[in-house]
Order: sequence, then structure tokens, then C-alpha cells
Amino acid sequence: MIELIKWGGSRLRNLDDLNEIVDLINIYVKDNKKVICVLSAFKNYTDMLINKYKEDKYVVLGELISVSILRINLKINNLKTIILDAKDIPIECNNIDSNADIVNLNINKILEVLNEYDVVLIPGFQGIYNNEYYTLGRDGSDYTAIYIGKKLKEEKQIFNCHLYKDVDGIYINNIKQDILTIDELKNLKIKVLSSKAINELVDLPYDLTIGVSKEKSTKITDFIS
Repeated sequence: MIELIKWGGSRLRNLDDLNEIVDLINIYVKDNKKVICVLSAFKNYTDMLINKYKEDKYVVLGELISVSILRINLKINNLKTIILDAKDIPIECNNIDSNADIVNLNINKILEVLNEYDVVLIPGFQGIYNNEYYTLGRDGSDYTAIYIGKKLKEEKQIFNCHLYKDVDGIYINNIKQDILTIDELKNLKIKVLSSKAINELVDLPYDLTIGVSKEKSTKITDFIS
């Protein structure tokens, strides 16, 4: 069983917030699960990089820094951890500056290293075109995780997917929704995910949860039984 998780920047305010991710991953590994963790940059870090450096090849540093620090913390806890960035996998994209689209992702590379490691850390928000980094637009880490889920489903892998955010689920008219279909998610007036991420779910649907934890979340599914 694979746990595919994405940890958002709103939950990464400082170094202490990494402890919560370490504790969560420890629980999964002790339960004999493999973990693919897509990580955002620390809160406000991406905006700082955009304002100061502009170019995508520098803006991606935020996610590279966060996964590097998390890896240190996981290794201290004796968890076998490896980082795979967009060049390692690779995550191929087109060359649209600051809003690139993923065109392919080698899921077999991720599955191969999971045979040896407990945890694969993947910096979100980035892709590769002609060996140069491009960013995937706002909410690009969600997009990265959902695209990985699509590829896991293509390979008929058994997995759970959860997007960890700073809210306890999705609300409509101030009422929390325990479950939404993918079509309902797509038609929300306030967008929870980017249209690019939702389109990948429409193309090859699978269940996922969005919220502060799996218990406090909204389930997104292709059907309601």
C-alpha cells in the first residue's frame, strides 16, 4: 500500500511544522506503508522568490529547500528517505513560463526507488523542459501530487491520496461537505484546486481527501454510492 500525500505551504510556517510531517510519516511506515510525499515551499517563500528573482529556475528553490530539510529530519528518525526532483524522475512539461503543463511523468522511477526506501520526497510545483526547470503555476504542488496519482492508477497500484491543507475540508454556503464528486469539485465557484489538477482527475478518476487530516476532510470521488 502506498500513501501519496501532499503537504501545503500554509502548513509549513516554520521548521517546527516539519515535526508534524515526520510524525505522520512515521505512523505510515510503522503500518508497513510506503510514502510518496509531495512538498510545497515554506509559507510565503515562493512569493518572495518570484518577487526577487522572477525566473522559474530560481523560483523552484523553495520546494527544493523544504524537501532537503525534511529529509534531514526523517533520517534523524531512521526513516530511509530519498529525494527525487523533476530532473530525477523526470517530470516533463512544456515551456510555458510560470504556468507549465505536465506532459509526462516516469512513475516507474518512483516505484523502483520505493522498493529500497520507505519515503520518496518530491518537490512540487516544478517540471523539466530541455533540462531546464519550469514552474507549474499556482497550486502547482497539488497538480504534481494528483498527476502522480493518475500515473499510479495507470499502473494499477493500490494507494491513498490526501492533500494536507489548513482547512478541515471544503465548504459550500458555509456547510462542510463530507463528500463531493469530481464534477461538483470542478463546478465550485471558489476553486479549491487548479483547473489543471482537476482535469487530471476527470481524465482518470480516483478517490482522494482534502483537509487538515484524513479525519477532518472532504472526500472527492467519481461516484456517490
